[in-house]
Amino acid sequence: MKKSISLAILTLSAAAGMAQSPKAQLKMDEGKFAEALQIVNEAIANNEKDAAEATAKAQEKGKPVVLDKFNKKFAGLYNQSGTCYAQIFNPELMKAANQQPLDTMVFVNTLDAMVNAYTKSYVYDNMPDAKGKVKAKYDADNKRFIESCLDYYFYSAIFLNERGDKAGAGAQFKKHMMLPENPALADKKDSILLAKKENYEQSAYFNTLINYELKQWDEILATIDKGLSNKEYNHDLYLIKAEAVLQTTKDTAQYVGVLKDAIANVEKNQSFAESLLSIYYDKKDAQGAEATVDEILAKDPNSASAWYMKGCINLNLKQDFATARDCFGKVLAADSEHLLANANMAYAWMNDVATRRMNGEYKYIERKTVTEKIKAAYEAELAAVREFYSNARPYMEKVRELAPDRSKVWAPALQQIYFNLGMEDEAKQMDAIMESNH
Repeated sequence: MKKSISLAILTLSAAAGMAQSPKAQLKMDEGKFAEALQIVNEAIANNEKDAAEATAKAQEKGKPVVLDKFNKKFAGLYNQSGTCYAQIFNPELMKAANQQPLDTMVFVNTLDAMVNAYTKSYVYDNMPDAKGKVKAKYDADNKRFIESCLDYYFYSAIFLNERGDKAGAGAQFKKHMMLPENPALADKKDSILLAKKENYEQSAYFNTLINYELKQWDEILATIDKGLSNKEYNHDLYLIKAEAVLQTTKDTAQYVGVLKDAIANVEKNQSFAESLLSIYYDKKDAQGAEATVDEILAKDPNSASAWYMKGCINLNLKQDFATARDCFGKVLAADSEHLLANANMAYAWMNDVATRRMNGEYKYIERKTVTEKIKAAYEAELAAVREFYSNARPYMEKVRELAPDRSKVWAPALQQIYFNLGMEDEAKQMDAIMESNH
């Protein structure tokens, strides 16, 4: 995983106020932040107790529950708590920025606690009072600290991954992606997502790989879409998403939906096209297959993958060989080196003539003895048959040229082509190649 760290040290300027603990502040002034946290936590617990008692009394008397003073105290105490955590976090942050050994768990746990504290402070600080007014006191402080942590979750994930803590790393990558959803960042969310788009895509990719390794399918589906827009990652991500959908839902329709999205958005999408076709092949569902492909073509009439699939449907499911050739022709017009389109174009010619022969279209060519009486008709039929194989030949020879090491793909077909064209030497060469494959 990429590890290029550029971290800014947190600048502390917490807005001290009456809602904060003076005793904790004294400890903070002495640099005793752990002790200060203990005092703050006790103050928070006492405030929770007092708020609960005030709520109970108000309810007993049938009066409205007014917690304004408690909310303001929570806002101050949690802000103070966040500042303590920030002071504990900073030394580890400095080590990370200087590429020095650091205490990973202090970095991770303190980061979580700090963001959590500032978030709670923001929420309490922005609660309307009994008159419906909001008088936020710590807004600037809370927002600034939370925003400053946008990148830190990414690095905390990297550090945990280096320790071999895959689950922990995945959780931190997810927090990195979700932090722009923090209520304190609501007014900056869109600009943050735009400015750090590549960072979140990278985080989604790493998180997906980790959860794929851990077989955490639900976790994969929760965040994977955040990385799909990146062309560098989307091929792998769509493959994983397709499997995750099958693992969690067993829903073929959703699986097909993922494959269609992949075909529309992934540049090298042949594997997705083949997977989509296999679903309809298994069901022998030509109508469903064609409806799916036509849906793709309606959105993108120039989709080479869709035309390839339409050709395969006509070749293998409908045996409409002429239409199949038209479809493969559109693919090859855009990419003359499309391996499978070349191969299937050849088969569209070969299967066409084989089907015609099987259906008895040729009356004389199948006869073992050719008399003078039928010689002319025989030769006419032979020429017609050979035309099919002659048309197939350049496409299968192109396959051989493009994939010389894949003789199992082209040797049997070329043997058949050469034999039917009366090219005995070439046919024997294919026989030898096929024999060597066994």
